[in-house]
Amino acid sequence: MLMLRKINNIKILEADRLLLRTWDDNDLQTILAINQDPKVMKYFPELQDLETTKKLIIFYEYITNCKVTMNPNRYFVPFSPTGSLQKF
Repeated sequence: MLMLRKINNIKILEADRLLLRTWDDNDLQTILAINQDPKVMKYFPELQDLETTKKLIIFYEYITNCKVTMNPNRYFVPFSPTGSLQKF
């Protein structure tokens, strides 16, 4: 069964074997670790520091909240049932 819900401005899309959710402020350190992983960032110009990661989050939050026709949402793929951030 597919279920869409919203908890404290976090959008959650959940199926039997998959959980997608938008990020929140508690994900900053995990996103930073992903942005500093050379394997993940192989095709990016450089690894991202803390300030660049914060700016990236602010940028994607802005895009997500824009009321435009093309509204790209960034969803994380946490391992259910814990909900901890793994991929985005």
